[in-house]
Amino acid sequence: MEVQGRATPGQMQHIGETAERLVTLFNENPRTAMEHVLQVLGTSQCEKSIPDAQLIARFLQKTKGLDAGEIGRWLSLDDALSCVSLEALLNTYSFTGLKLDEALRLFLSNILLPARLCAAETILLAFSRHCHRSDASLSVDTMVALCLSAHLLSMNLHSSVGSFDLEDESKEKRISRLRFVQHCQQLRLEEDGVIGDFAVRIYDAIELRAIHSDVRPCMSDDDRTRR
Repeated sequence: MEVQGRATPGQMQHIGETAERLVTLFNENPRTAMEHVLQVLGTSQCEKSIPDAQLIARFLQKTKGLDAGEIGRWLSLDDALSCVSLEALLNTYSFTGLKLDEALRLFLSNILLPARLCAAETILLAFSRHCHRSDASLSVDTMVALCLSAHLLSMNLHSSVGSFDLEDESKEKRISRLRFVQHCQQLRLEEDGVIGDFAVRIYDAIELRAIHSDVRPCMSDDDRTRR
């Protein structure tokens, strides 16, 4: 999808004047809030070009009061506007010089990754592709696998609603440092040393402080409509 155009000063002022209402609306149903933003910008949801995706990214990144879990849920949707929003948001960051886990923490500073792995993977794949542009030392697939492993580890060590096993989410037991290192080494056997060093450091860092992950029960769009 092509991102075109800029919002006019009048459009930006109108969005600013309705920011408080948009926050409430977004936290109830992100799709409806974003459709309202498109209406302000004069763009139909059916159009294939979305003007000023930077404005949407700025809204997600800078607006106070947005629910971090709803941001993560919105960015993980298989939806044209969600995909453009995710790319625009990533383009506001420079991860040059940061280690993978440091870049991930920076990106997730106001976003909660969805607990569902397929939803979290959508965000982490886009994140990994963005990181790969400035650091190609690991493949995109390896970056995604490592980020997903870090996501699961964080839920395992810090979730208050139950622990998650790396291979079987139904098992509730704490992942040891050794087991996490072995798991990461299996992701890319030809670089055991690099992955092993990463795994030890990320385990220790996550043990001290969780990565943002949303462990609340998922709510469908139908449920939101009925609220």
